[in-house]
Amino acid sequence: MNLPIGSVSWGNGSLSAVGELLRGWGASRTALFTTPFHHADAALTASVTAAVPTLRVTHSSFAAHAPEADIAAAAAILTENDIDSVVSLGGGSVIDAAKAALGRVIDAGRPRPRHVVVPTTLSGSELSHTFGITESHGSSTFKRSHARADVAADAVVYDERVVESTPSDLWLSSGVKAVDHAIEGLLGTGALPLVDSLAFSGIRRMVESLSAEPDRRGPAQIAAWECYSHPQAMRYGLSHRLGHVLGGTFGVPHSVTSAITLPAVLTRMTPTHPHVLASIAQALDVSEATPTRRFGSTCDPAQAPVLLRTWCESLGLPTRLREVGFTQRDLDPLADLTADAYPSETAVLGTDPGRRLRELVRSMW
Repeated sequence: MNLPIGSVSWGNGSLSAVGELLRGWGASRTALFTTPFHHADAALTASVTAAVPTLRVTHSSFAAHAPEADIAAAAAILTENDIDSVVSLGGGSVIDAAKAALGRVIDAGRPRPRHVVVPTTLSGSELSHTFGITESHGSSTFKRSHARADVAADAVVYDERVVESTPSDLWLSSGVKAVDHAIEGLLGTGALPLVDSLAFSGIRRMVESLSAEPDRRGPAQIAAWECYSHPQAMRYGLSHRLGHVLGGTFGVPHSVTSAITLPAVLTRMTPTHPHVLASIAQALDVSEATPTRRFGSTCDPAQAPVLLRTWCESLGLPTRLREVGFTQRDLDPLADLTADAYPSETAVLGTDPGRRLRELVRSMW
């Protein structure tokens, strides 16, 4: 799918492009959607205010995983204030909430505000037409994915200065989330030489950027962009689906889930996707040349999950469910909820996928 993202700006000082975009669209009433953390950053708030002369309202009451109540509140702000443009400043939860709110405005028959995204993490939500909403069903919650092209961002702005204040643990874990997108893209299709090369480059660039001391934030933003360039990366695989249930139902921070779920999933897929896993291992191993296609690597495919987990551990990220306080009694419910909600993603495990998924989840603990 080719998404209608009109422009991508990057580099130090790119925040100034926001005002230029708004002027070009003839915007006059802009809403800023952001997080309490970023709203409390006086220097960042001043920079955003200077870049958005049409700012009329700021809303920062967004919780993780985009709860339904946050979506309703955001949509109400857009309609009640006759907003014609939105700037989303934050990570995946804020960006997803903005997309979901735009969808409600459209469904109500009102003009769709233009949307500029200024991401502060590496999750890739700014490049996607998908969004997750945590829905309540009685006493339980479940994070459900939605997809609609009419809420994709009109423009994306990557500015290294904006992300200087992003906490290191969130920055690093969201970078692993970006790698998860690239790997799921590579696993989800046959060979696509052009976008495969971008995905491999994104993986390698992300590993190098996050492993540097200090981490290199500008190159990491470009790596996230590359990781999301694969069309299949816009459709979630089993690693992401497990992460959605871990976050939406069990409250595990979404940013850290890929460091836990992806190595376990890759271990189970090594026998069925050896050529792709060999190339992924080559991309993860900075001592090797970056692969440009899937089937030319002589690396051991079994090294892909090992290299991935070792890299995540070197970043100080949790790679086991027990490290984030997940209890053993919830392992089988996690597997069963995932299998029931996402049968096609679970089916990649082969025969008797429900049993295999329970085994996979137990290995994650």
